[in-house]
Amino acid sequence: MTARPKVVFVTRRYPPLVGGMETLARAVHLALDEYADTTLVSLGRSQRNLVWFLPYATFRARRAARGGHVDRLVFGDAMAYAAARPFLPRSAPPCTVMVHGLDLTFWFRPYRALVRAALPHAARVVANSHSTASIAIAMGVDPSRCVVLNPGVEIPPDWPGSRAEAANLLRSRSGVAPDAQLLGTLGRLVKRKGVAWFVSEVMPRLPERAVLLVAGSGSEEAAIREAVAQRGLESRVKLLGSVDDEDRALLFAGCDVFVMPNIRVPGDVEGFGLVAIEASNSGALVVAARLEGILDAVVDGTTGYLCEPLDVDAWVERVTGLLADPDATRALAERFERESRSRSSYERMARELPVALGIVERGTDSGAAAQQ
Repeated sequence: MTARPKVVFVTRRYPPLVGGMETLARAVHLALDEYADTTLVSLGRSQRNLVWFLPYATFRARRAARGGHVDRLVFGDAMAYAAARPFLPRSAPPCTVMVHGLDLTFWFRPYRALVRAALPHAARVVANSHSTASIAIAMGVDPSRCVVLNPGVEIPPDWPGSRAEAANLLRSRSGVAPDAQLLGTLGRLVKRKGVAWFVSEVMPRLPERAVLLVAGSGSEEAAIREAVAQRGLESRVKLLGSVDDEDRALLFAGCDVFVMPNIRVPGDVEGFGLVAIEASNSGALVVAARLEGILDAVVDGTTGYLCEPLDVDAWVERVTGLLADPDATRALAERFERESRSRSSYERMARELPVALGIVERGTDSGAAAQQ
């Protein structure tokens, strides 16, 4: 029988932290364990601890490489690989680097130079979207060594009650009218998410009953509040702040439409748009910007709808049309949910991961390769 390969997985994103990247890192680790003897080197706490974690991870990767008992080093992002590569011996096993978009375009110029110098030397680069892959190739990565693997997510449990009950609970907790039609958005409040633009330009042209619930926190919060005040939308835009898993699930279950109105911001890209999948898998009807990694996360007319970024008329027409016929919109959301779940499941990613990472060869029976 073929021996299980030995892999060291280095990631600075891992539970007990909670977020899209942490969830993905855990899923990758679990999938790796199915096919390889995996040693995990992870941070698992605030990113403020990077100052000690990166030297520690570099030491662990170097020691594993020099021992000669590891078949592959897998780095969870470009930062970890760029820090470790100068210290790896020439005899190091092949390195696979997973890249996500922002880890390639981070604004700090010396960091980008370090990544640009290191990344082309990786044996394989696994990008979370075609948009991220194009950035990696532009940085010098050989296209033949760049693979696209869209993230998979665990399918969420069904909301325990009806969607009507979820909507009523959401209205009550948010302090909006009992007949309000709910739009939801969730994520870090940064400029590229486009929430301030949506509030300023789209919300004033939507029906009066439409209320936007904004979940999340970040540097753009002040700009969003200013847009709310300037447009007189205090009763129609509610900032919920950071939410826990229960409130996140309630937002997905109770909103009529979930919006991701991203805009282009130089140096700050949407690598994939994981929240779009989480929302559609939970039965929310997603309308998102036709932009960057979102193009891999939302299949227009199949798992959600796409609108051109900053096209006010297109956004107003799409959202207004969906709100005008709630029954048809709910039936459409259920169809999109089924398709989204089949495309984005953790099981799908787990099946594709060993080949994408280079642990088993394409065409090999992954299950057989994983046996002792």
